[in-house]
Amino acid sequence: MTTSFALWALVAGVLLIAMGFIGTVLERLPRSPPLLYLGAGLALGPSGAGMLLPDPKAYSPLLERLAESAVLISVFVTALRISVPLKDRRWRLPISLASVAMIATVGLIA
Repeated sequence: MTTSFALWALVAGVLLIAMGFIGTVLERLPRSPPLLYLGAGLALGPSGAGMLLPDPKAYSPLLERLAESAVLISVFVTALRISVPLKDRRWRLPISLASVAMIATVGLIA
């Protein structure tokens, strides 16, 4: 059985909305949001309810786009949390690390 894109979009949307609503509660818990997403994946995936049965070969373009989006969102959110002007010296290390990491990643993928 293949999972339709509509089901994937519904599950992702429900998870994102739920995480948005319980965001303040999560800050007080000793768990991080990625751990809860992982738990939801386990509960809905083949190890749990079997509701989502991903086929990495069939969904490789979608998974690639999702991974790229996750990296972009993570970098953007992390940059927003740094409350330092761009001209400050403290930006040198994150920018140099991101530059080297991106160049290495692109080189390894190519």
